Parts: sequence; structure tokens; C-alpha cells
Amino acid sequence: CTVLLAPDADEDAFLSYHFEARVCPLALAAVTRVFDFQTDVISVVEEAQFRCRRVSVCRIEKTGTIHMRVALTSDRGLELDLAAANA
Repeated sequence: CTVLLAPDADEDAFLSYHFEARVCPLALAAVTRVFDFQTDVISVVEEAQFRCRRVSVCRIEKTGTIHMRVALTSDRGLELDLAAANA
């Protein structure tokens, strides 16, 4: 299922710039290519993969800059498995 968000739409503005992404199952070069192999992004993605965590992306409203950091959420996907075996 693909969800498309419009960053300029009022109802999608927050979710377009505040989300977590899984990076562990992807190659480091594949993820960082999107960001033109910037060394800061490589450092964050590499640490997230080493710690088995997701990356968190958010936009600072005052300056308009986009920040990426290692998230507190595990990248194992366990937080999203909501259905039980007997559901």
C-alpha cells in the first residue's frame, strides 16, 4: 500500500515532514544516494543500521530545515505488528 502525501496541503503538512523510516533492510549506498551521498546522512544511516533502529526525519518550522536523526524505535518492525495469531 502506497500513501502519497502532499507537503503543501494543510492536512498532510505535519506527516510529510515528521516520520520514521526503516533503513536496516536497505543498502547504505541505496539510501544515501537519495541525499547525494552527504557525509552527515551517511553517518546517521550507518549508526541507525548498526543499532538496528529507524531514522527519524522532521522539519523545523521556523527555519524550514529538514533534520534526520537515529530514532528510538527499533527497525525490527515489532512495533507495527498489531495483529495477534488469533485475530
